[in-house]
Amino acid sequence: MFLGGAAACGASLRFLHDEGIFTLDMAAALPSAPLAVLFLLKAKAVLAILYALPARAGAAAYLAAHAAIGAATIPLVVAAARRLGLPSPNLAGWALATSVGFFVASASGFANSDGAFFLALFLWLYAGERRVWAALVLGALPFIRFELTFAVAVILGFDLWRRRDARFAATALAFPIAYVVAGALYHRDVLWLLHTLSNRSQPADVRRYASPTLWQVAGFILTSAAVNFSVLGLVGVLGWDRNDRRLLPLFVAVAGTYLILIGLAAYDVGVAVDRSLRYHVAPLPLVALLAASWRVPPTRATWLVAVQALAMIAALTLTGFGREQHLQDHQVMSAVRANPLWRGRPIYTDIHIARYDRCAGVDAWMIANESIVAELDDMLARNRAQRDALAAALERQRFLIALPPIRRDALYLIESSARGRRARAWIEAAHPTVVELDRYRLYGWASASASASE
Repeated sequence: MFLGGAAACGASLRFLHDEGIFTLDMAAALPSAPLAVLFLLKAKAVLAILYALPARAGAAAYLAAHAAIGAATIPLVVAAARRLGLPSPNLAGWALATSVGFFVASASGFANSDGAFFLALFLWLYAGERRVWAALVLGALPFIRFELTFAVAVILGFDLWRRRDARFAATALAFPIAYVVAGALYHRDVLWLLHTLSNRSQPADVRRYASPTLWQVAGFILTSAAVNFSVLGLVGVLGWDRNDRRLLPLFVAVAGTYLILIGLAAYDVGVAVDRSLRYHVAPLPLVALLAASWRVPPTRATWLVAVQALAMIAALTLTGFGREQHLQDHQVMSAVRANPLWRGRPIYTDIHIARYDRCAGVDAWMIANESIVAELDDMLARNRAQRDALAAALERQRFLIALPPIRRDALYLIESSARGRRARAWIEAAHPTVVELDRYRLYGWASASASASE
């Protein structure tokens, strides 16, 4: 049911979101610019390779494949719980399957649910004493989702302390060392990881995030508890079996990871982690295993799962949760189509998802906004060839980093904030007609011929 629902939502673009299509863009760019993509930290090489084939078939195929990976996380975490001999292994699966946040992440293409999948894969391998493969997956986790870095350190530390197996730690370091060395050769920079680090703060005039108040942080924690953890997840965090010493590193990893993520969201420390609920998705398999240690009568567990599943279905069908960007794109594009400038023209816009939103009724290209250009320039300042290769590959997907020649037979829809400043100045120099549409400006030339350009 999870797979069917998530795949259907993915194929129908129900939860279309800019963070979800980022992996799609990188995976689709891989064949055209393989080294440029593989050694861009933000692209996440493992995910670009994993989704390269479905990405070539388009957004719906990618999102359906992504949903399948998300669904595979559930049996993996149940199998891991069984291998560990936990008393309620099925609760681990239900904890994930009834998490609204995990479902939306799987159906929308968020890389956070990919992090959950690879974490569950590690737990399954580790619980089955397949230590070489487990160590290799463990070492790759921080390069898939940075939120898992603390959990990786905790697991490595506890394993070394309890098992005294230095070979496990050495194997876990194999992927990071190989990747860093290969990247140093490509970038010709030993410190390339630091120089190309993503998730750093954006320039002040284009960033939208500000340190929240204490009440906002409290609200964020409660919302994440309801959306990501729900009842079974909270049971895992609060009611795990303290007598099972094997679970102690899992609890330490969970507690430390979420405290760090909440701290990063609460304070501006130079890392761009905001109060987005998706940041709390990747560690959920650890929470699920803790939930599986709960000794609960079958009848009570059945009722609890049923109530939670109904709450999840209600949240997904009766509210717009997870659909905010898709609904907003439809609203804006409806206003564009109602404007006299429209006449079926192609649109160049800085709305990320417009070029993939086939149900919005427009033919769209994306122009990178000031935030994207600033981040790309920051990450690739030392490697202009990589930047150019990425820009060329993304252009094939209608994602324009450089500003192209003005087309007078097209329309331009640009955000009115500082993020659209570069594009607006470029367009307004051609003296178009300007129409204000909410927080966007629509530009066009009423008398332009179909082929005119400048």
